[in-house]
Amino acid sequence: MERKKGIIYVRISRAEGESIANQQAFLENFLSKKEEFSAESFQVIADEGYTGTNMNRPGIKKLLSMVSREEVFCIVVKDFSRFSRDYLMTGYYLEQFFPQKGIRFISVNDHYDSAGLDGRETERIILQVFLYDWYTRDLSGKVRAVKRAQAAKGLYMGSRPPFGYEKRENCLYPDEKKAQIIKDIFSLASSGMTDGRIAAKLNRNKIPPPSGSGGWRRESVAYILTNPVYIGTAVSGKSSRPNLKCSRKKTKPDGWICRKAVHEPLVSEELFKKAQIQRAKRRKEKPADKRGTKQKTAHYEASLYPLWLTIRE
Repeated sequence: MERKKGIIYVRISRAEGESIANQQAFLENFLSKKEEFSAESFQVIADEGYTGTNMNRPGIKKLLSMVSREEVFCIVVKDFSRFSRDYLMTGYYLEQFFPQKGIRFISVNDHYDSAGLDGRETERIILQVFLYDWYTRDLSGKVRAVKRAQAAKGLYMGSRPPFGYEKRENCLYPDEKKAQIIKDIFSLASSGMTDGRIAAKLNRNKIPPPSGSGGWRRESVAYILTNPVYIGTAVSGKSSRPNLKCSRKKTKPDGWICRKAVHEPLVSEELFKKAQIQRAKRRKEKPADKRGTKQKTAHYEASLYPLWLTIRE
């Protein structure tokens, strides 16, 4: 039977400044000072860019799979927040899963080593993880409140500006070269050209697409033509999640934060409306195909088209 190995588990999220390499070096240095591990083999498993609020991480899944196959004898982490920020999940693994599998768990900065510890010590650690979890929730709530307040003022909170704009200090400013492309797209649409033909024309003229590669597609043209950002309207809050442990879900339009005239428009409301009217005519004239492609590309425009008419001041 193959000898069991130890696992050095390291994790960082996108928001953290610490590197995976530094975290790994810290743990390897810790183990090098432990004579009892001098003859043992340790494998590094890393999750880079993943939150600790859930266990949906490729590295942690691999680790737990190895534990289930009884290939591991010890797991070493820098602190409990690296393994998990969910106190209920941590409690389950520390009190049930790992003991049943004979796993020794070491959290260096928490001065925790399951070897020889009694139940009361484990309860103390679970309380500590609960505080980690509470702190994460509290901080997340404060960050969301700040972002929502900034969005209510009309500031752009997206990570990347919409095609045609550049972002400076959470405000949108026209990108002169790309802004002209947006104007041309709306002009073509208002004259009756379909989204697909507009995309083909842009590709023939070798106009760089919003993604930077792959060419223009009908969906990217539809997204632009139905986005009220191009008439100077800021829209945010289109998706949300109840808490850190839930995935993001789309929010209904009446729950969005919308503010008019917060940045320079690239097209007039008259041209925007004309483009929508032409596109609406084509949708009535051409039924959806059997594959449902038209419904797929129209879900965004169906929610945004009436929005520009009812923007809250």
